[in-house]
Amino acid sequence: MQSHVLHHDAGTHFPLVLHAPIHSHFHHSSHRSPSTSHGADELEESSSSHSHDLPYHHHNSHAHSHSGVHSHSLQQLLAVGSRQWGSGSWWDSRSLLRVKIYDFAIYADATKARSAVRSQLSGGRAWALAAAAASDDGASVPAGPAQALVSPSSGVAASLTIRACRNLPLPLLSGEFERILQRRHRKAGGREDDPALAELLSYFTRERLPAHVVVPAPPGAAPGPNGAPADAVKKGAAITFSRSPSGELVTEAGGRVLGRLHSPPLAEALFDLYLGDQPVSRKAKAAAGAALLQLAADEGEAPRHPYRLQTGERLLCGPGGGAHNPSACVLQMP
Repeated sequence: MQSHVLHHDAGTHFPLVLHAPIHSHFHHSSHRSPSTSHGADELEESSSSHSHDLPYHHHNSHAHSHSGVHSHSLQQLLAVGSRQWGSGSWWDSRSLLRVKIYDFAIYADATKARSAVRSQLSGGRAWALAAAAASDDGASVPAGPAQALVSPSSGVAASLTIRACRNLPLPLLSGEFERILQRRHRKAGGREDDPALAELLSYFTRERLPAHVVVPAPPGAAPGPNGAPADAVKKGAAITFSRSPSGELVTEAGGRVLGRLHSPPLAEALFDLYLGDQPVSRKAKAAAGAALLQLAADEGEAPRHPYRLQTGERLLCGPGGGAHNPSACVLQMP
């Protein structure tokens, strides 16, 4: 039986600065739900699945299409982490326990994030916590700063990018997000019949994803949970979820906007998965908290980039890139 080849190379890349589409003005047709908008909008010069190959690549700050005009949020990298799989799923039946399935990066509008954290902590307390956050393992970082960004009511635009570490069968991704998001969606006050959740899960299908980020199931491939051979998201491909302060969620992959949803509970559930209780990675949540405390302690008019390199990580910068121009740099994970 053939199956998808599970390649895994060290060195996932994420940009230090993300130009995220967080709001759009578009005209709804009479047959379209007001809470969702399908998108086949092409982001000019902004293929998410290829941008990591160009350390100084910039997303176009505005993209126009028949369905609307995108405005963008300049967001700073707060933390990176990895999602490992291994809990008795159909995927585990192939004896691939505890494998890394995707890396992820969390971004936020630094100025708004600084204000949000400062509103929770007194000035002196913020300085004390920022000093305590200096430990490399993040053990002394409290939960509060990262959780302050979970809800859209924080007023902070934020983004999540996931990048496949191997060819990932689409049922794996869809099932993963459905299983975990349902509970968190209810916790955020979402209705069980919220169409936004079903719409989000529909993005993990061959029909919705750009062809160049999908690997067809090879002949004779082992069947997925529905009995049919499973197509996969290509290794190295990225999907980005960008949330506006109003609760709009824009999803893009391979240079295409897959859709826009207005569902504050769903937007909260998605970020709760990485920054809330029982996060995908406690280490990444701690790193996000430390970065936010660094922002809160920064007295400069424009906050400095808060990301601190972890063991094994390094920066790759294009011409002119560095501390004064982080937008020309990417982070390479081990």
